[in-house]
Amino acid sequence: MPITAKLVYDGGPDIHIPSEMGTPSNNQLQGTTLENLSELACRVCYDSLGKGRSSTELHKHIKEVSHLSVYEHPTITVEIPNAYQNYWRTFINRPGTWLELKGPHLHVTYNLRTIIEWDKYTTFTNTDYQEHAIKVPSNHIRHILRSYATRLAPTIIDREQWDTDITPPVKSPYFQELYGTPHSLVPSEEHGPHSAWISIYISCSRGCSHELVRHGNETAISQRSTRYVDETESPYITHPLITDYLNNPITDTDLITRPIHNAEETSKISYKNIVSTLTTYMTRASINKLTARKAARGAARGYLGNALQTELIFSASAHQWLHMLQLRCSEHADPEIRVLFATILNVLQHTRYNRFFKDLTLSPSPDGIGSIITQPQENTK
Repeated sequence: MPITAKLVYDGGPDIHIPSEMGTPSNNQLQGTTLENLSELACRVCYDSLGKGRSSTELHKHIKEVSHLSVYEHPTITVEIPNAYQNYWRTFINRPGTWLELKGPHLHVTYNLRTIIEWDKYTTFTNTDYQEHAIKVPSNHIRHILRSYATRLAPTIIDREQWDTDITPPVKSPYFQELYGTPHSLVPSEEHGPHSAWISIYISCSRGCSHELVRHGNETAISQRSTRYVDETESPYITHPLITDYLNNPITDTDLITRPIHNAEETSKISYKNIVSTLTTYMTRASINKLTARKAARGAARGYLGNALQTELIFSASAHQWLHMLQLRCSEHADPEIRVLFATILNVLQHTRYNRFFKDLTLSPSPDGIGSIITQPQENTK
Protein backbone atom coordinates (compact mmCIF):
# COMPACT_ATOMS: atom_id res chain seq x y z
CA MET A 1 0.00 0.00 0.00
CA PRO A 2 1.59 3.31 -1.06
CA ILE A 3 2.01 6.45 1.05
CA THR A 4 -0.40 8.99 -0.45
CA ALA A 5 -1.21 12.71 -0.25
CA LYS A 6 -3.90 14.42 -2.34
CA LEU A 7 -5.43 17.88 -2.33
CA VAL A 8 -8.92 18.14 -0.86
CA TYR A 9 -9.44 21.91 -0.54
CA ASP A 10 -7.41 25.09 -1.01
CA GLY A 11 -9.93 27.90 -0.64
CA GLY A 12 -11.44 27.49 -4.11
CA PRO A 13 -15.06 26.91 -5.14
CA ASP A 14 -14.94 23.10 -4.85
CA ILE A 15 -13.53 20.27 -2.78
CA HIS A 16 -11.68 17.37 -4.38
CA ILE A 17 -12.81 13.89 -3.37
CA PRO A 18 -9.89 11.42 -3.20
CA SER A 19 -10.69 8.24 -5.12
CA GLU A 20 -9.42 6.18 -2.16
CA MET A 21 -12.45 7.27 -0.14
CA GLY A 22 -14.98 5.98 -2.67
CA THR A 23 -17.96 7.65 -4.35
CA PRO A 24 -20.65 9.59 -2.47
CA SER A 25 -24.29 8.52 -2.58
CA ASN A 26 -26.81 10.81 -4.26
CA ASN A 27 -27.81 12.27 -0.89
CA GLN A 28 -24.25 12.87 0.31
CA LEU A 29 -21.97 15.91 -0.14
CA GLN A 30 -25.11 17.94 -0.80
CA GLY A 31 -24.26 21.37 0.51
CA THR A 32 -21.91 24.31 0.25
CA THR A 33 -18.17 23.91 -0.16
CA LEU A 34 -17.46 24.41 3.55
CA GLU A 35 -20.23 21.98 4.49
CA ASN A 36 -18.85 19.40 2.07
CA LEU A 37 -15.34 19.80 3.51
CA SER A 38 -16.70 19.17 7.01
CA GLU A 39 -18.70 16.18 5.81
CA LEU A 40 -15.73 14.62 4.01
CA ALA A 41 -13.63 15.04 7.16
CA CYS A 42 -16.32 13.21 9.09
CA ARG A 43 -16.68 10.42 6.53
CA VAL A 44 -12.95 9.64 6.47
CA CYS A 45 -13.29 8.81 10.18
CA TYR A 46 -16.04 6.28 9.64
CA ASP A 47 -15.34 5.04 6.10
CA SER A 48 -18.89 6.12 5.26
CA LEU A 49 -18.62 7.76 1.84
CA GLY A 50 -21.29 6.10 -0.29
CA LYS A 51 -23.11 4.61 2.69
CA GLY A 52 -24.81 5.68 5.86
CA ARG A 53 -26.46 9.00 6.65
CA SER A 54 -27.37 11.73 4.18
CA SER A 55 -25.64 15.10 4.38
CA THR A 56 -28.48 16.67 6.35
CA GLU A 57 -28.71 13.74 8.76
CA LEU A 58 -24.93 13.69 9.26
CA HIS A 59 -24.68 17.37 10.23
CA LYS A 60 -27.67 17.03 12.53
CA HIS A 61 -26.06 14.04 14.25
CA ILE A 62 -22.69 15.76 14.64
CA LYS A 63 -24.29 18.69 16.45
CA GLU A 64 -26.43 16.40 18.59
CA VAL A 65 -23.44 14.43 19.88
CA SER A 66 -21.18 17.53 19.99
CA HIS A 67 -18.19 15.88 18.30
CA LEU A 68 -17.41 19.15 16.58
CA SER A 69 -13.77 18.66 15.55
CA VAL A 70 -14.78 18.16 11.90
CA TYR A 71 -15.98 21.77 11.92
CA GLU A 72 -12.42 22.95 12.57
CA HIS A 73 -11.42 22.25 8.94
CA PRO A 74 -13.38 25.06 7.19
CA THR A 75 -12.06 28.54 7.96
CA ILE A 76 -13.40 31.99 7.10
CA THR A 77 -11.48 35.27 7.12
CA VAL A 78 -13.28 38.58 7.66
CA GLU A 79 -11.90 42.11 7.62
CA ILE A 80 -13.21 44.60 10.17
CA PRO A 81 -12.03 48.13 9.33
CA ASN A 82 -10.91 50.58 12.03
CA ALA A 83 -10.61 47.83 14.64
CA TYR A 84 -10.48 49.36 18.08
CA GLN A 85 -9.01 47.81 21.21
CA ASN A 86 -12.43 46.55 22.28
CA TYR A 87 -12.65 44.25 19.28
CA TRP A 88 -9.61 42.10 19.83
CA ARG A 89 -10.32 41.70 23.55
CA THR A 90 -13.27 39.47 22.78
CA PHE A 91 -10.89 36.86 21.27
CA ILE A 92 -8.79 36.43 24.39
CA ASN A 93 -8.65 32.68 25.27
CA ARG A 94 -10.96 31.85 22.36
CA PRO A 95 -9.81 28.75 20.38
CA GLY A 96 -10.11 28.42 16.63
CA THR A 97 -9.30 32.06 15.81
CA TRP A 98 -6.34 33.97 14.44
CA LEU A 99 -6.03 37.76 14.41
CA GLU A 100 -3.86 39.85 12.11
CA LEU A 101 -3.66 43.64 12.07
CA LYS A 102 -3.56 45.09 8.56
CA GLY A 103 -2.93 48.76 9.23
CA PRO A 104 -6.01 49.99 11.13
CA HIS A 105 -8.00 46.92 10.03
CA LEU A 106 -8.42 43.61 11.80
CA HIS A 107 -8.42 40.32 9.86
CA VAL A 108 -10.18 37.58 11.82
CA THR A 109 -9.73 33.96 10.71
CA TYR A 110 -12.05 31.50 12.44
CA ASN A 111 -13.57 28.08 11.92
CA LEU A 112 -17.17 26.89 12.16
CA ARG A 113 -16.64 25.30 15.55
CA THR A 114 -15.69 28.72 16.90
CA ILE A 115 -19.16 30.02 16.06
CA ILE A 116 -21.03 26.99 17.42
CA GLU A 117 -19.15 27.17 20.74
CA TRP A 118 -18.94 30.97 20.99
CA ASP A 119 -20.79 31.22 24.31
CA LYS A 120 -18.74 28.39 25.80
CA TYR A 121 -15.70 30.67 25.88
CA THR A 122 -17.42 33.95 26.75
CA THR A 123 -17.43 35.04 30.39
CA PHE A 124 -18.51 38.39 31.82
CA THR A 125 -18.81 40.11 35.16
CA ASN A 126 -21.47 42.60 36.14
CA THR A 127 -19.20 45.66 36.15
CA ASP A 128 -19.95 48.56 33.83
CA TYR A 129 -16.49 48.22 32.32
CA GLN A 130 -17.04 44.62 31.39
CA GLU A 131 -20.51 45.36 30.08
CA HIS A 132 -19.41 48.11 27.74
CA ALA A 133 -15.81 47.21 26.95
CA ILE A 134 -16.18 43.48 26.33
CA LYS A 135 -19.76 42.21 26.20
CA VAL A 136 -21.02 44.61 23.55
CA PRO A 137 -18.06 44.08 21.17
CA SER A 138 -18.34 40.32 21.74
CA ASN A 139 -21.99 40.29 20.70
CA HIS A 140 -21.26 42.47 17.72
CA ILE A 141 -18.26 40.42 16.59
CA ARG A 142 -20.30 37.25 16.96
CA HIS A 143 -23.02 38.85 14.85
CA ILE A 144 -20.54 39.67 12.08
CA LEU A 145 -18.73 36.33 12.08
CA ARG A 146 -21.89 34.26 12.33
CA SER A 147 -23.51 36.13 9.46
CA TYR A 148 -20.75 34.90 7.13
CA ALA A 149 -20.81 31.39 8.60
CA THR A 150 -24.57 31.24 8.03
CA ARG A 151 -24.14 32.32 4.44
CA LEU A 152 -21.32 29.86 3.71
CA ALA A 153 -22.60 26.90 5.77
CA PRO A 154 -26.35 27.32 6.38
CA THR A 155 -26.95 23.66 7.27
CA ILE A 156 -24.33 23.82 10.03
CA ILE A 157 -24.92 27.36 11.30
CA ASP A 158 -28.69 27.63 11.42
CA ARG A 159 -30.06 31.04 10.36
CA GLU A 160 -33.19 30.80 12.51
CA GLN A 161 -31.08 30.33 15.63
CA TRP A 162 -28.75 33.10 14.52
CA ASP A 163 -31.64 35.55 14.11
CA THR A 164 -32.88 34.91 17.66
CA ASP A 165 -29.51 34.66 19.43
CA ILE A 166 -27.46 37.47 17.93
CA THR A 167 -29.51 40.60 18.61
CA PRO A 168 -27.06 43.27 19.81
CA PRO A 169 -27.88 45.26 22.98
CA VAL A 170 -29.17 48.50 21.44
CA LYS A 171 -29.13 50.40 24.76
CA SER A 172 -25.35 50.34 24.97
CA PRO A 173 -23.63 53.68 24.35
CA TYR A 174 -21.16 51.76 22.17
CA PHE A 175 -23.84 50.21 20.00
CA GLN A 176 -24.10 52.76 17.21
CA GLU A 177 -20.33 52.97 16.80
CA LEU A 178 -19.70 49.21 16.87
CA TYR A 179 -22.74 47.89 15.06
CA GLY A 180 -22.27 50.34 12.24
CA THR A 181 -18.70 49.24 11.56
CA PRO A 182 -18.38 47.94 7.97
CA HIS A 183 -16.87 44.52 7.35
CA SER A 184 -16.15 42.24 4.42
CA LEU A 185 -15.10 38.72 3.50
CA VAL A 186 -11.41 38.52 2.60
CA PRO A 187 -10.94 36.75 -0.77
CA SER A 188 -8.59 33.78 -0.77
CA GLU A 189 -6.04 35.47 -3.03
CA GLU A 190 -5.47 38.07 -0.28
CA HIS A 191 -4.98 35.57 2.54
CA GLY A 192 -1.74 35.65 4.50
CA PRO A 193 0.11 32.49 5.63
CA HIS A 194 -1.99 32.16 8.80
CA SER A 195 -5.35 32.50 7.04
CA ALA A 196 -4.50 30.46 3.92
CA TRP A 197 -5.71 26.99 4.94
CA ILE A 198 -5.18 23.87 2.84
CA SER A 199 -6.79 20.47 3.42
CA ILE A 200 -4.99 17.31 2.27
CA TYR A 201 -6.01 13.66 2.22
CA ILE A 202 -3.26 11.47 3.66
CA SER A 203 -2.79 7.71 3.63
CA CYS A 204 0.07 6.39 5.76
CA SER A 205 0.77 3.97 8.58
CA ARG A 206 -0.68 4.36 12.08
CA GLY A 207 2.84 4.85 13.36
CA CYS A 208 3.35 7.77 10.99
CA SER A 209 -0.01 9.30 11.93
CA HIS A 210 1.02 9.32 15.60
CA GLU A 211 3.78 11.73 14.61
CA LEU A 212 1.41 13.84 12.53
CA VAL A 213 -1.03 14.51 15.36
CA ARG A 214 1.75 16.15 17.37
CA HIS A 215 1.24 19.21 15.14
CA GLY A 216 -1.73 20.71 16.94
CA ASN A 217 -1.28 24.44 16.32
CA GLU A 218 -3.21 25.88 13.36
CA THR A 219 -4.36 22.42 12.26
CA ALA A 220 -7.51 20.33 12.06
CA ILE A 221 -7.20 16.54 11.97
CA SER A 222 -9.83 13.88 11.23
CA GLN A 223 -8.60 10.28 11.21
CA ARG A 224 -10.07 6.88 10.42
CA SER A 225 -11.57 5.31 13.55
CA THR A 226 -10.57 1.76 14.44
CA ARG A 227 -13.62 1.56 16.76
CA TYR A 228 -16.14 2.17 13.98
CA VAL A 229 -14.33 0.62 11.01
CA ASP A 230 -13.68 -3.08 10.48
CA GLU A 231 -9.91 -3.44 9.95
CA THR A 232 -9.95 -7.19 9.18
CA GLU A 233 -8.95 -6.74 5.54
CA SER A 234 -7.14 -3.40 5.82
CA PRO A 235 -3.69 -3.26 4.19
CA TYR A 236 -0.40 -2.56 5.93
CA ILE A 237 2.06 0.14 4.87
CA THR A 238 5.57 -1.10 4.10
CA HIS A 239 8.10 1.22 5.72
CA PRO A 240 10.42 2.91 3.16
CA LEU A 241 13.50 1.52 4.91
CA ILE A 242 12.15 -2.01 4.47
CA THR A 243 11.32 -1.25 0.82
CA ASP A 244 14.85 0.04 0.30
CA TYR A 245 16.26 -3.15 1.79
CA LEU A 246 14.04 -5.37 -0.36
CA ASN A 247 15.05 -3.47 -3.51
CA ASN A 248 18.72 -4.13 -2.86
CA PRO A 249 19.71 -7.14 -5.00
CA ILE A 250 22.45 -8.28 -2.61
CA THR A 251 20.17 -8.66 0.42
CA ASP A 252 18.35 -11.75 1.64
CA THR A 253 14.70 -10.71 1.29
CA ASP A 254 13.47 -13.72 3.26
CA LEU A 255 14.99 -12.20 6.40
CA ILE A 256 12.38 -9.41 6.14
CA THR A 257 9.41 -10.71 4.13
CA ARG A 258 8.82 -13.88 6.15
CA PRO A 259 8.51 -12.21 9.59
CA ILE A 260 6.49 -9.31 8.11
CA HIS A 261 3.99 -11.70 6.55
CA ASN A 262 3.75 -13.75 9.73
CA ALA A 263 3.27 -10.69 11.94
CA GLU A 264 0.56 -9.19 9.71
CA GLU A 265 -1.31 -12.48 9.40
CA THR A 266 -1.12 -13.13 13.14
CA SER A 267 -2.33 -9.61 13.96
CA LYS A 268 -5.33 -9.84 11.66
CA ILE A 269 -6.32 -13.29 12.91
CA SER A 270 -6.05 -12.13 16.52
CA TYR A 271 -8.05 -8.97 15.78
CA LYS A 272 -10.80 -10.88 13.97
CA ASN A 273 -11.11 -13.51 16.71
CA ILE A 274 -11.20 -10.96 19.54
CA VAL A 275 -13.87 -8.85 17.78
CA SER A 276 -16.01 -11.91 17.09
CA THR A 277 -15.69 -13.32 20.61
CA LEU A 278 -16.31 -10.04 22.46
CA THR A 279 -19.24 -9.09 20.23
CA THR A 280 -20.92 -12.41 21.00
CA TYR A 281 -20.10 -12.03 24.69
CA MET A 282 -21.71 -8.59 24.90
CA THR A 283 -24.81 -9.36 22.83
CA ARG A 284 -25.51 -12.31 25.12
CA ALA A 285 -25.51 -9.74 27.93
CA SER A 286 -28.39 -7.95 26.13
CA ILE A 287 -26.21 -5.18 24.70
CA ASN A 288 -27.31 -4.15 21.21
CA LYS A 289 -25.14 -5.44 18.39
CA LEU A 290 -23.93 -2.04 17.15
CA THR A 291 -22.70 -0.98 20.59
CA ALA A 292 -21.19 -4.41 21.21
CA ARG A 293 -19.31 -4.42 17.91
CA LYS A 294 -17.92 -0.92 18.48
CA ALA A 295 -16.73 -1.85 21.96
CA ALA A 296 -15.20 -5.11 20.71
CA ARG A 297 -13.28 -3.33 17.95
CA GLY A 298 -12.05 -0.80 20.50
CA ALA A 299 -10.67 -3.62 22.63
CA ALA A 300 -9.21 -5.59 19.70
CA ARG A 301 -7.49 -2.71 17.93
CA GLY A 302 -4.64 -2.86 20.41
CA TYR A 303 -3.47 -6.02 18.66
CA LEU A 304 -3.21 -4.38 15.24
CA GLY A 305 0.28 -3.29 14.25
CA ASN A 306 1.51 0.28 13.82
CA ALA A 307 2.06 -0.51 10.13
CA LEU A 308 -1.73 -0.67 9.66
CA GLN A 309 -2.84 1.74 6.94
CA THR A 310 -4.85 4.75 8.10
CA GLU A 311 -6.50 7.72 6.41
CA LEU A 312 -6.71 11.36 7.48
CA ILE A 313 -8.07 14.67 6.30
CA PHE A 314 -5.37 17.03 7.56
CA SER A 315 -5.99 20.78 7.33
CA ALA A 316 -3.45 23.44 8.27
CA SER A 317 -2.53 27.03 7.58
CA ALA A 318 0.23 27.69 5.06
CA HIS A 319 2.34 28.90 7.99
CA GLN A 320 1.96 25.55 9.76
CA TRP A 321 2.53 23.53 6.56
CA LEU A 322 5.83 25.40 6.13
CA HIS A 323 6.82 24.61 9.69
CA MET A 324 5.97 20.92 9.28
CA LEU A 325 7.82 20.69 5.98
CA GLN A 326 11.01 21.98 7.57
CA LEU A 327 10.77 19.41 10.36
CA ARG A 328 9.63 16.45 8.29
CA CYS A 329 11.53 16.91 5.01
CA SER A 330 14.73 16.60 7.00
CA GLU A 331 17.44 13.99 7.19
CA HIS A 332 16.61 13.69 10.90
CA ALA A 333 12.97 12.71 10.25
CA ASP A 334 11.72 9.13 10.06
CA PRO A 335 11.95 7.95 6.42
CA GLU A 336 8.20 7.32 6.14
CA ILE A 337 7.13 10.80 7.23
CA ARG A 338 9.94 12.24 5.09
CA VAL A 339 8.57 10.46 2.00
CA LEU A 340 5.05 11.61 2.92
CA PHE A 341 5.99 15.28 3.25
CA ALA A 342 7.94 15.30 -0.01
CA THR A 343 4.65 14.22 -1.61
CA ILE A 344 2.76 16.85 0.40
CA LEU A 345 5.15 19.57 -0.83
CA ASN A 346 4.33 18.62 -4.42
CA VAL A 347 0.62 18.93 -3.61
CA LEU A 348 1.08 22.32 -1.92
CA GLN A 349 3.04 23.69 -4.86
CA HIS A 350 0.04 23.04 -7.11
CA THR A 351 -2.57 24.83 -4.97
CA ARG A 352 -3.89 28.38 -5.22
CA TYR A 353 -1.57 29.17 -2.30
CA ASN A 354 1.54 27.92 -4.08
CA ARG A 355 3.24 31.31 -3.59
CA PHE A 356 4.09 30.26 -0.03
CA PHE A 357 5.88 27.09 -1.18
CA LYS A 358 7.32 27.88 -4.62
CA ASP A 359 10.85 28.55 -3.34
CA LEU A 360 11.20 25.19 -1.58
CA THR A 361 13.18 22.54 -3.44
CA LEU A 362 14.08 18.94 -2.65
CA SER A 363 17.29 16.98 -2.92
CA PRO A 364 18.05 13.32 -2.14
CA SER A 365 18.35 12.46 1.53
CA PRO A 366 21.84 11.44 2.70
CA ASP A 367 20.55 7.97 3.65
CA GLY A 368 19.17 7.48 0.13
CA ILE A 369 15.53 7.26 1.26
CA GLY A 370 13.23 10.06 0.19
CA SER A 371 14.10 13.74 -0.10
CA ILE A 372 14.94 16.70 2.10
CA ILE A 373 14.32 20.41 1.68
CA THR A 374 17.44 22.21 0.52
CA GLN A 375 16.06 25.71 1.12
CA PRO A 376 14.28 25.45 4.49
CA GLN A 377 13.11 29.04 4.72
CA GLU A 378 9.59 30.34 5.24
CA ASN A 379 8.11 32.36 2.42
CA THR A 380 5.42 34.50 3.98
CA LYS A 381 5.17 37.18 1.32
